[in-house]
Amino acid sequence: MHLIVIAESELSEVGYPLDYQIMDLVLHCANIDDLIIHIISDHPSTDIKDFSSTKNQITLLTIMEAKIGINQYQDAIVVHFGKLLSWLKAFPHYFVPISLPNKMIGISIIRRYFLNKKFKKWSKTATKVISFNDWSLQSIIANYPHYNTSILSLHLPLMEPPLMEWTEMSATKDGLTNGHNYILIFASVEKITSILKEFSIFKKWQQSTMHLVFILAHNQVMDKANSILKGYKFKQDVSIHTIQEVNAAWLAASYLTIFESASYANGYFVMNSINYGVPLLMDDQIQLPDNWKSAGEVFSFAEKNVLSNHFKLYYKDEVYRQSRAKIGTEWLQKLNQERSSFELFNNIVLSHIK
Repeated sequence: MHLIVIAESELSEVGYPLDYQIMDLVLHCANIDDLIIHIISDHPSTDIKDFSSTKNQITLLTIMEAKIGINQYQDAIVVHFGKLLSWLKAFPHYFVPISLPNKMIGISIIRRYFLNKKFKKWSKTATKVISFNDWSLQSIIANYPHYNTSILSLHLPLMEPPLMEWTEMSATKDGLTNGHNYILIFASVEKITSILKEFSIFKKWQQSTMHLVFILAHNQVMDKANSILKGYKFKQDVSIHTIQEVNAAWLAASYLTIFESASYANGYFVMNSINYGVPLLMDDQIQLPDNWKSAGEVFSFAEKNVLSNHFKLYYKDEVYRQSRAKIGTEWLQKLNQERSSFELFNNIVLSHIK
């Protein structure tokens, strides 16, 4: 039996959300007798390489290597995230949308048009479109309502994120902020100025060494973001990065994580931040399902001084910070319990090759 996982996507660059989706899926199937798992990528991330090397039944192949070796198989299924290789179309294949063309930031109108055409084709030709959480299900149905009947909502237990020793988190802080505590904030470039104003209020209130680490969706806006930062009074305490740079240590070492801009592709950042005991703040403009709104504090970032007041509250009250982190942990436990009654991924998908 063969499970073929394409570890590349036209809907997402290689990075944390795609890597962890793949590792969760593969780990969930890795102990099934007589199942050989092939991960296909011409540009696998370091995480995928390290993960694949730890499992005897996993082979990591380039596209050319896979094309030469896999066509001979009869009992195989394919899982892809927005890149289906033509020579694999004969096998049953499942499409897991890692993000949606309608929600992708920073792409041209022409690219969005062609990605939507591909998205519709992937959805129509797939054995099933798979959703692994309520946030992705809500988003897919809202943007592509006519595919509702082909969406399969399955349970995929989360892989425990790697344990972080204090030495590793300390090294992460050294690299990001010269050893200082930091607030990690996933934001759109359009909101950087207003967030910096709120951060200024906090810094003037308390001359702390707290840093602000912005995470943007893509490289195309980095120049604009850095130009905004020029002349900012506290720019030595602010840095700007992209999602592709984020790793588990960045989440674990964060003092507080904030989502001003997020889609369901950020779900892994939400859940793994909680697993590391980091409290969350989320803007109420994010289109969250009702049962995700208890993952952290949700409020309007547009309200004057509300964000700076939260900076102050979390900074001065460690007991409050820890209590909010605990609420996130309780939310995640409840979410996993609720979804445990859903059909498991391997009971449905792998039934094709039993």
